[in-house]
Amino acid sequence: MVGMTVRLCTIALSVALAGFASQPVLGQTPEGRSTAASLDRWIDLQTAELETRYRVIENSADVVTTNHWQHKQSLRAALKFDPAGRYRLNLFAGTGGSFTGSWDSTGVGTGEPDWSPRVRLLYLSAAPIEGLELQTGGFAPIRGESTEITTYDNDAYMVGERVTLRRPERLFVDELSVTAGFIGELDEPNVFERLDGLGEHNYTQILVAKRFGERVGLSADWTSLFGISTFRNGLRLQLPEARVIDGLRFEHYARVEGDAAYGFAITVEKRLTRRIVASGGFSDLDGAYGPLPGDRYGPGHKLFTITRFTLAPQWAAHVFYGHAVTNDFPVSSARRFDIVLTFNALRPATAHNRRRTQDPKSGQGRSAGL
Repeated sequence: MVGMTVRLCTIALSVALAGFASQPVLGQTPEGRSTAASLDRWIDLQTAELETRYRVIENSADVVTTNHWQHKQSLRAALKFDPAGRYRLNLFAGTGGSFTGSWDSTGVGTGEPDWSPRVRLLYLSAAPIEGLELQTGGFAPIRGESTEITTYDNDAYMVGERVTLRRPERLFVDELSVTAGFIGELDEPNVFERLDGLGEHNYTQILVAKRFGERVGLSADWTSLFGISTFRNGLRLQLPEARVIDGLRFEHYARVEGDAAYGFAITVEKRLTRRIVASGGFSDLDGAYGPLPGDRYGPGHKLFTITRFTLAPQWAAHVFYGHAVTNDFPVSSARRFDIVLTFNALRPATAHNRRRTQDPKSGQGRSAGL
């Protein structure tokens, strides 16, 4: 029933786009206007990043399985069909070859050199009235206040349809989102190879989110994947008065069908200086969770830390370390160290806009940080 409802909304989206396309174009570029301003009427360029990282992974048998240098490029943009950008074609292109991977190998260390950029996400969106958004195509899962630790990797993708309602003045919640679609082809990030999955359905999600000012965020969702139901909830707190920490996030899941189990993660964050932010925490995912959550974490008991450095307006770095503890089953990532350097080509010109832009991979928070 939910899937049918979302698909009917998709038909409405198609009709809305078709009707809009028949209207004359508004806001023609006046004579003498700059090329950049003209492009801005049609193109919303949101993310353009170059990244490189070195990582080392050791499994629970004390075997180093990964020790290499990687590179990554990503671009997120949208084609606006109207000046306000209420109707748009959204695109995210980048490197990487899997559901949980957006990095290619330089050939230094383990792995052969590779460079395989693809269009990973491509979807139509329409906001015909204030507070209502319709999406169809290849997009990312949404997580609410949870992160990739207990949901899906930040590189995750799917195809389907989504309806999102943001009318807090009419509803108790700030956001209500319903998604129906297909998650599959975990080794095929190319969206053009996966769009035929729009005719299939193995994923349904209903998510609600509520915020109390800037201090508190709550979310809860029910997700059915492969016929197995999972309930998730997330809590984010900003606590600057605590002084010891600035923020805390707690996320929890309960799988109530199939191999029933539950797990959680807790993360705290502290700004050490104007340019350095440290976070860390503990995650506990059951051994049958599968390969879909963030590959830095995965099943088992894990301690982790992330330290982020703002080096310059366009440059940032972060260091990650994860360590598995007291697990009674083998884990592929018992100890992991990453050091990442990021160049953000758009930051000087668009930093004030990008703070309002969702993460290019997940639609939500980019990492386990707050």
